[in-house]
Amino acid sequence: MTQLAFNAVMQETRDLMSYAWQTANNDAERATQLALGKLSADAAAASAKAKVSNGMWGALGSFGAAFIRR
Repeated sequence: MTQLAFNAVMQETRDLMSYAWQTANNDAERATQLALGKLSADAAAASAKAKVSNGMWGALGSFGAAFIRR
């Protein structure tokens, strides 16, 4: 094998490893962004559910207080 052929093989190996590393890194970043999006959506849903629940209990309490005063 000549020095030129060896250098070509080494460059190809470096290119393949770089591509593999970048692909894995992109996949990990994509998975992280999806997980963060899901956490954000879950938090928003829980917050909305809590607001509805608090509003219902607040209305029920006001109704009960008004009923007792009569």
